[in-house]
Amino acid sequence: LVSTDLRNLTVQKRSILMNYEAITINQDPGFGAADRVTNQSNGAQVWSRRLHNGDTAVLLYNAHSLLPAIVVASFAELGLPANTRVQVRDIWGETDLRPVVNSVSATVPPRDVRWYRLSSVAAEVHVARTEASRQHKTDDYSSVII
Repeated sequence: LVSTDLRNLTVQKRSILMNYEAITINQDPGFGAADRVTNQSNGAQVWSRRLHNGDTAVLLYNAHSLLPAIVVASFAELGLPANTRVQVRDIWGETDLRPVVNSVSATVPPRDVRWYRLSSVAAEVHVARTEASRQHKTDDYSSVII
């Protein structure tokens, strides 16, 4: 549900609403909801959702209204095996970050998020899969239901 005139979206709002990778996670065939796995006193929260292909979507959220927070999601909290090396995909940035082991973290500004997709596949396979999925993008957004 979007409460705005879609004909007059700013470029930034359009890029958020039409982010192919975000829509892919939202429409994942597993249809599972995300769970809040941590809620720290400094406002740092971690939300996680297992995807149908075994990847994990992770949202690092800073609920604090004034201060940035370092938000850490340990693999134990996410239900991932220890010492597993995973590729990190920044959903909003549409970029691959460096692979990580045992946790993923970010400094998150107040009332902001970092959204990642964690995949245990090799970086080369992940990049190929991401590029292949981008070929399905279209400039005709009329078929996208939000």
